[in-house]
Amino acid sequence: MGKLIHVPNELIHPYFFPILKIEWEEEQSLNQQYPFHHEIAYYSEIPYIRPWETPEKSILILLTEWKSVKAELEQSISRGEKGKILTLMKRAIILLFEFLFWTNKTPVLFPMGTIHELKIKPMNCQERIEFILSKPSLYHAFVQLSELFNEQEKHFMKAQVLAKKIRE
Repeated sequence: MGKLIHVPNELIHPYFFPILKIEWEEEQSLNQQYPFHHEIAYYSEIPYIRPWETPEKSILILLTEWKSVKAELEQSISRGEKGKILTLMKRAIILLFEFLFWTNKTPVLFPMGTIHELKIKPMNCQERIEFILSKPSLYHAFVQLSELFNEQEKHFMKAQVLAKKIRE
């Protein structure tokens, strides 16, 4: 059994943390019990992996997970499985936040206004995410989420190429 910790102020968002205390297990895995577990550790000053410091490695893992969640979402949408759609959309939205912030070499941070400060991001990113969060069960929210992933992946790849040119 782990210790009870408060969700750090930097991560408080009712969609992700309706309860502000969580049980932290010292042996966290990549199949985390809570969203943003890397950030929870960081903001709580618990030694843990910081994937935003090496986005060239961590982003590939995120994109692989996104492709898996996306395939499940497409199946659930075609079958009309509303409960499963909401669960999968929440997981996909968490991945999107990690993707956006880690691409910018920073941990996820709320409130939503911090998205404007990110240098690498799709156009109208904050407004589009607010739409997705307001109606995650809508098919259009899934479409918008998919587009944000596609656009952010292009921005990330471009940033990687530019960074490589600078190093050469």
